[in-house]
Amino acid sequence: MRDINREAWFLNYVTSIPYYEACAQATEDFADLFNRLLTKHDGHGIGNLDGWVSRYLNHAEEIRRRIEFVRYGDYMPMYGQLSDTNRDFRGLAEQNIYGWRTPAEDRAWNMALEHMSSLCGVGAQALGNVYWRGKLWADDQTNCVGRNEGFSKGASDALDFWQSLGLIPFPEQYPKYEVDYSLSCKTGDVCPRNGVWVPQQVLNEGLEHLHIEFAQQGRLMPPLFRFHLEKQVDENIVNYLREMGEEPDLDAYTSEEAISAMEEAVWHPLVLVSDPISKPIQRGRIEAKQSCPRTGYWWTLAREDSRRLFSQGEVMPNFADSRYGATIWYWDEDQKDQ
Repeated sequence: MRDINREAWFLNYVTSIPYYEACAQATEDFADLFNRLLTKHDGHGIGNLDGWVSRYLNHAEEIRRRIEFVRYGDYMPMYGQLSDTNRDFRGLAEQNIYGWRTPAEDRAWNMALEHMSSLCGVGAQALGNVYWRGKLWADDQTNCVGRNEGFSKGASDALDFWQSLGLIPFPEQYPKYEVDYSLSCKTGDVCPRNGVWVPQQVLNEGLEHLHIEFAQQGRLMPPLFRFHLEKQVDENIVNYLREMGEEPDLDAYTSEEAISAMEEAVWHPLVLVSDPISKPIQRGRIEAKQSCPRTGYWWTLAREDSRRLFSQGEVMPNFADSRYGATIWYWDEDQKDQ
């Protein structure tokens, strides 16, 4: 069941400075691993791979620079940067990025890439409706129909998914929020305060098929998107299989898509009345001399055949004579005994 406190916590969390710092760190971690792998496999100078390492280091620097805008209440530079970082893999994929690493290195590289892209993607998604939707409503309502750029099925759907992948923590207790009825803002009017807002429709009807929203002071308040779920068949795959003489199982290629329709709303801010109690996210990368964050198999570039089982709390060893500088241990996605 969807819960307004849980969703408000999620939206506040993925628009917070600590979250953006995690995005920057994940981007830097990916660039660092990429560079270490190039060093190990004598890949420097091949194609434009070194340029892509620098590109992602620049992304990390730019995310940190845009945190200063957020401190002053402006989230839009961060929206653009997180979107760019998330989407940049399309260009990287055209490079020679596969076939020269070991299976364990491939898994670590893919995990670091997915972690970075997912963090940045969720952060951008939380700001999606802030960027254009209010302005499009004010300019021409038809431009905005069905274009929910945030969490189209509500924040709970996204939160459940990313928590299952370990991207978002599981708080031991979600905080409580109260509606500030002393302040209101109508769709298309200038938002007077940064934060998570709730539309009157949610207060009247509940969250089902509706949503709450992060809004930015000084930008136009977005419309409410009321959604319903429709089953959509992937016609491209189905038609391809039929051309190949195979009758596909339609259920296997059918998914539920959120179809949105916008409507005007009067919004109220949600105010935090109790603090969350959170558990830290377990990272898939840990520096030597630090305590192992979770039991399982880890490996490092600093030693050949380094993959070994560590127990949570065990100190990760350091190899001071490594040619790769500081010893970094990486979680192996393949946790089978080998």
